[in-house]
Amino acid sequence: MPGHAERTALLLFCILAWPAAQTATELKAGPDPLGANAKKEQREILAVDRAFALTAELSEDGFLVATWRMPAGYYLYRHRFAFSGPDDALGDPIIPDGKPRTDEFFGDVEVYYGEVTIRVPVLRRATGIEVTIGYQGCADFGFCYPPEKKRFAFPGSVP
Repeated sequence: MPGHAERTALLLFCILAWPAAQTATELKAGPDPLGANAKKEQREILAVDRAFALTAELSEDGFLVATWRMPAGYYLYRHRFAFSGPDDALGDPIIPDGKPRTDEFFGDVEVYYGEVTIRVPVLRRATGIEVTIGYQGCADFGFCYPPEKKRFAFPGSVP
């Protein structure tokens, strides 16, 4: 039978070893800290052109008309829309009111779900025009896209 000193050493060893043994057991059979085995909703990150399908055309009444269509759960930021063309060719964009949202990075913002159309006056007539349209959006599940720019060339006469 072990003596008092041996029992004390054994008890001390068990007390000190218990947290490490418990942690090893939890990692082996307990909670999954990385969530690898957890049942989660599958979230597909769409290509930017599928998440924010943009079309642009020149209207007969002298506007650049840009329309975005987004699937459910995807949205665009109002403050990230940008329109540029040749010097003084475009006026101020006419942007409808969006839905208010408090954003983790941008604070209080307006966003657009589903579809949004923006009209930009074309101020200078030309034989053709090239415009660049900028925008940025996110998905509700927390994925945000970097700012995007698309160029559109409209040959021929601008109305």
